[in-house]
Amino acid sequence: MKTYWMSFAEAKTGANLGVCVVEVTAEQAAEAVALVKRINPEGKCEHGAEWTVAAVGQSLRMKCNPGGGMQMTEVLDLSVLPVDLPRNTLILPEELQRNGWI
Repeated sequence: MKTYWMSFAEAKTGANLGVCVVEVTAEQAAEAVALVKRINPEGKCEHGAEWTVAAVGQSLRMKCNPGGGMQMTEVLDLSVLPVDLPRNTLILPEELQRNGWI
């Protein structure tokens, strides 16, 4: 399993829309490759890209992706995340600040 921190911003203004943390399984990554091939039989996921495709899919399934611009990073050391930081939910900037998560 891999964990991703996704930050969202309004495309035109750059206003912070919040963040979400999603967890992706190896099965979801494999499904992402199958989806890419189904959409474009000639298409390929570069090595490792299946995980980020799956993370975007997970954020959409969990309804924590508000759209707009997105930056994503894999969280390699889970100890850097607060234990009470919710997963698979959009966390608004005010909530991040109020809880001291940023």
